[in-house]
Amino acid sequence: MKINVIRKNDHVWLDIDDLYPQKPHQPNTVFKAFAITLKTLGSTLDYSTLMAVSGAAFRFQLHPQWCPSSPHPDCGFNCTQTVLKQLGLEETIQNFNLEKAQKNDLEQVVFKNIDAGKPVVASSFEAGLIVGYIQNQNDTAVLLREPYSSKGGDADIVSTRLLMKIPGLLTVFDKIPQYNQDELFISTLKRAVEIAYHEKIDEYFCGFEAFDNWISDLLNDKKINELVNEYGIADLCNANAHIYHSLVDARKSAAEYFKDFLNDTGTNKQIHIMNAVALYEEIVKILRNAFPHVLLKWQIKQGQEWRPVMRKEQAETLQTVVELEHKALYEIEQIIKYV
Repeated sequence: MKINVIRKNDHVWLDIDDLYPQKPHQPNTVFKAFAITLKTLGSTLDYSTLMAVSGAAFRFQLHPQWCPSSPHPDCGFNCTQTVLKQLGLEETIQNFNLEKAQKNDLEQVVFKNIDAGKPVVASSFEAGLIVGYIQNQNDTAVLLREPYSSKGGDADIVSTRLLMKIPGLLTVFDKIPQYNQDELFISTLKRAVEIAYHEKIDEYFCGFEAFDNWISDLLNDKKINELVNEYGIADLCNANAHIYHSLVDARKSAAEYFKDFLNDTGTNKQIHIMNAVALYEEIVKILRNAFPHVLLKWQIKQGQEWRPVMRKEQAETLQTVVELEHKALYEIEQIIKYV
């Protein structure tokens, strides 16, 4: 894919806004940044595929204290490392520690890649993209699209000196992923089943165990009060909503991933792929219908109350989702038999 590198006075930037998603944005900022970067290299892999191959589309995790890190791809089951390994990218990417880098070295990494038409992934828990730079006699700066940027968004000007004070990494992709499509598909399916039945990975409940704990916590006023004392009600609601909305995005990605295989030959496999798509789309629909019961921080600050009846509605929604998750996994297990 030919990327237009625009130069105007002391500004240099990449014309890649069309590669960004429309609002509502894709909440997994790591795989959004990866997908955009890989497209600039000519890869056809999209966000949903990265979510699926990594396991993130099928994974559900919950920290015992509802930490908003629960859906992050690096926490618990490490989806980031999984996708890099599955796509043969582990040995081809370059990581640069921002706090340990020398200013000149950091500038050369950014300048070289932007001049070549490649953005640089900048991650500090969430991941944004460096899409340009400014170089003049006084100093240098990068043009940084923040992690939740969407189509039509602007880049922030961040001085190189300030960038070096941020704990995080710059990641450079040099090659298009190399993989066998059939092998990748079967390993993705097997991973989906495997992580559903993990009970705990590191400090995170995983799969059905995580669902059970979330449902139980929602119905337990003592647990809710404990969490409110730890976070405050506004931040607790925001953590709950972040985990919930990330689950919606994950299952939406699962449905989109399977749609790419609807034209595969084999009647039996086709039927089960169609069933999987329908089930994940139903899960997304059910979860979205319960959005009014899942309050965000700003709603709490406006005076809304996260009442017990709303938590009960969320718990009942999740219980319905669990039943559909079992059915979706059955379909995946059947697809595996016919691959």
